[in-house]
Amino acid sequence: MTNTLTAIFFIVFGLAMYFFIIPNQVQDPIFAGYTTPATLPNIAMMGIVICAVVQWIFDGDKMPTVDFPMLGRTIIFACIGGFSAWAMTFGGFMVVAPVLSVAIMVLIGEKRKWLLGLGVAIPIIIWYVVEILLLRPLP
Repeated sequence: MTNTLTAIFFIVFGLAMYFFIIPNQVQDPIFAGYTTPATLPNIAMMGIVICAVVQWIFDGDKMPTVDFPMLGRTIIFACIGGFSAWAMTFGGFMVVAPVLSVAIMVLIGEKRKWLLGLGVAIPIIIWYVVEILLLRPLP
């Protein structure tokens, strides 16, 4: 039952984002290049809807159980995500994203130094692609 309700929620969420929120919140620029700014969010929302429909169709009969330690970790990571969005208004993407990506990696137990280095490098690469190559502003 929980999987079905979750699937229905994400179907409604994805369709609302696709038909109402993204068209009203994404501006059409003067020069959009090969893709418009709404292309990637629309693809993501359709992916969410398709995955939710598959989950709804192939839902098993077993009742899921609640794993409270995992639920607690999920709540912590959701709070970190919300904190990162709030912190970017003050520090900007280049300051906040590398720090918080490494913090999340450490919290999930990652110890390999080269992967922690990627946690710093990937936000910088994202900044370079979006700000420099695509000429789109980041917070």
